Amino acid sequence: MPRILVASIFHEAHSFSPLLTTEASFVVMRGEALLKKAATSASGLGGAVRRLLAMGATPIPVLSAVAPPGGLIQDGIYEAFRAEILAAAIAEAPDDIFLDLHGAIASQSIDDCEGDLAAALRQALPETPIAASFDLHGNVTPKLLEAATIAVACKHNPHTDYDQAGDRAAELLVRTLRGEIRPVIAAAWVPARWAGRGPTATGPLRTLHDLRERLAAANPAILDISLYNTQPPLDAAPSGHCITAVAGASPQAASQAAAALAQATWDLRAAFASDMPPLTEAIAARTPGRPLILGDAGDSVLAGTPGDGTTILHEVARNWPRLRAAIPVTDPNAAAAAHRAGPGAKLHLSIGAHWNTTEKPFTAEFEVLHLADGRFVQRGPYLAGESADVGPTAALRTGNIIVLATTRPGWSQDPAQFLAAGVDPAAQDLVVAKSSSHFRLSFAATGDCVTVATPGLSNFETDYPFRRRPPLWPDAPDIVPDLAPKLFS
Repeated sequence: MPRILVASIFHEAHSFSPLLTTEASFVVMRGEALLKKAATSASGLGGAVRRLLAMGATPIPVLSAVAPPGGLIQDGIYEAFRAEILAAAIAEAPDDIFLDLHGAIASQSIDDCEGDLAAALRQALPETPIAASFDLHGNVTPKLLEAATIAVACKHNPHTDYDQAGDRAAELLVRTLRGEIRPVIAAAWVPARWAGRGPTATGPLRTLHDLRERLAAANPAILDISLYNTQPPLDAAPSGHCITAVAGASPQAASQAAAALAQATWDLRAAFASDMPPLTEAIAARTPGRPLILGDAGDSVLAGTPGDGTTILHEVARNWPRLRAAIPVTDPNAAAAAHRAGPGAKLHLSIGAHWNTTEKPFTAEFEVLHLADGRFVQRGPYLAGESADVGPTAALRTGNIIVLATTRPGWSQDPAQFLAAGVDPAAQDLVVAKSSSHFRLSFAATGDCVTVATPGLSNFETDYPFRRRPPLWPDAPDIVPDLAPKLFS
């Protein structure tokens, strides 16, 4: 029975968010608690642990550290996670290592934490196979692929298949250990960024994933093909779209698949233009009697913003006084004031726009409706079964609006965050989720889901002051791409 070390770090960095990700942002589990969570979790770790057990392997649980996307991780936190995983790997001397990662983890000092972790494990255990599963918004680097034996990303956005990516990576890992396959990875980078059209079920990404499926079906040597659309506001190199193709001892098959998808991605680059409606247009078109769920694309916590934007809050208060609305805003001061005052108290508060200084705070008289500790378990499908902790939370009412004030940026793409704070989304006319895609999964049964174009740190037309990221199309319209795949084995 092979012994497989399993660990997970999940975080997606926004290099230009003024709010750092701190230790309090992470929900950490170890040992048996990790395995218990993995039994039902929709994460890559959950899928991997279940596959390893089914294949007769023994998982060695080390660490699961999960935080919402956000600003760069404060120095010392990732380094402590790395040290813990590395020490366990050296002490346990496992047959294999499985890592559930995001692909866009970055700290104040390290802009490629996945590559850094994989390289440290490879140096310590040079002969041990390492497999990793990723979010398709990962930023894949040669440093990572030089250390990893297998790399598999989820294929759907919104992400419904983290567990399937973990399952596949774990399966290939055990088959590698058994000597059934000898993986080789080909990777190609496409110097382009997207400003919209992110869902994989429609538009240009549907075209690319259809091609991915045809290429994989046509060659039995292909074990996996993954498309990484990167995290646009991550200041790291390389960047842009990436394609990885894993093949069993067939560099030619891997290279041909990666090259074909790289060329197709480049050819479709102009098709990624945003198609989101303006805010006022989306609200005006709502269906009476059915909740409208608005994805706040410009202030998306799931893209790493602080979540303190107030654009939609001001719009509803000013122009839609008859709509019952529930709107989350990250505001630790408002949450703390409400907890001090207690339920039923009346408070004069200025909420939001602490970090997002291009917007204005929302000032009003509020009633404290409900107080909560900010802990809940996500319902999913995205990250179903994962515990979350957004810190002390308060539901505050002013007129027709309930503001959900959280201490830390939250997981408002999931109804569980609202319900844990005593707010029923189904009882509202309008609900805001600080998400551009994933809220559609969890709120589909609640109301009509529409992503709206709003200003903010996750409006990817923003002119970020990049220092490390190389030029990408369309910012560099005359760029000549090098789409030739590179081999890693």
